[in-house]
Amino acid sequence: MYFPVYGQLHFSDLPFFPGTARDDAVAVVHNHTLYCGFGLVQGFFYENDWWQFDLTTQEWTSLPDAPLSPQQYLRFFVIGDNLYLYGGTNGSRPENATHEFWRFSFNTQKWKPLQVPPFEPRWAGVGFSQDNYGYLGLGFNGDQNFKDFWQYQPQKDSWLRLPDFGGKPRGKCLGVASLKEGLVAGGLNEESNTLDFLKDIWHFNFKTKTWEQSAAELKQEGAYFYSTALANGFLLGGGYYADSSTGPEFLKKMQYYSGLNQKIEVIGTLPQNFGRGGSLVQADGGDFYLLWGLDSDLQRVDAFMQLKWMQDLPQEISFFPNPVRGGRAYLQSKPVRQWALVSAQGQVIHKGHFKPPNSFQVFHWQNLAHGVYYLRLSFWNQSRPKTIRVLKL
Repeated sequence: MYFPVYGQLHFSDLPFFPGTARDDAVAVVHNHTLYCGFGLVQGFFYENDWWQFDLTTQEWTSLPDAPLSPQQYLRFFVIGDNLYLYGGTNGSRPENATHEFWRFSFNTQKWKPLQVPPFEPRWAGVGFSQDNYGYLGLGFNGDQNFKDFWQYQPQKDSWLRLPDFGGKPRGKCLGVASLKEGLVAGGLNEESNTLDFLKDIWHFNFKTKTWEQSAAELKQEGAYFYSTALANGFLLGGGYYADSSTGPEFLKKMQYYSGLNQKIEVIGTLPQNFGRGGSLVQADGGDFYLLWGLDSDLQRVDAFMQLKWMQDLPQEISFFPNPVRGGRAYLQSKPVRQWALVSAQGQVIHKGHFKPPNSFQVFHWQNLAHGVYYLRLSFWNQSRPKTIRVLKL
């Protein structure tokens, strides 16, 4: 018996996006501000508009249009105070691929074109960053899928080719970076005029630069997900699947994948109007935000919602894995003031406090004696601490 940390999903409406409804656009959070734009909008034309939403005041602001071509399916990553955007398309053929690479400064809000990457033009691949490097790869160009994978070095504005992705070539898949690894899951291989939807999960080790397939798979083959990274894995929602016998299907389940124990579980369901091809982003405080996409009637949406997860504690806590397996685990909790690791006999083994607020704590268990251990959490807004059974050695 243990207390599960993962609670229900709670959705709340935010001010609707004031621009045109769209799918497969760009959305990223930096310093408690959401920046977003591009995509295929209602009416079937492409955009290069650029917006910001202040998560504190909950106000939208229209910024000057980006100097990139109007397009959808861009991939991007953040390094420091800069956003890097690549690729995209304004059509369905190879000649429509927009083989551009740009940098946007969050501080100055200025755009700068960078050198064209050394790989073939494509769209809808994966993009993420880790340790001041960017990573791009995979994708589709209208005729073929790719599996090459590249590291971007911003100091030199140069690219280094890394080992090819270990699974099938694909696009429209999940691609995120957790604390230690890059993660790729699901997606669509569109070669030979067939639609091959996938559900495998892959890890990229940033140290060894190697790919390894997970022991787990997504609950359903699919592509065009809402997804974002977590400390040790990812959160995934929605998506799309099509089969010659059953026809198209919009996937509604929210799934959580733990990269530490390679386990995936269904944790809830997306709201009705969020189907596929939108954005799921996480802010610094641990809240998630849903934006855009296509609903089950193939109508583009301008809905904007906040998603809170793990409120059954009743505080916002994520502790993974729980119970602990292996020698390490992670804790993130927005309102926690202090923590203590306590034995079954009530002895405090370790204790500490969060500084700065909302940061991760890493717990190492290798030197603990056999027994049952609890995590005691004290909150700023609650007099009594919350205790979670986290470990049995």
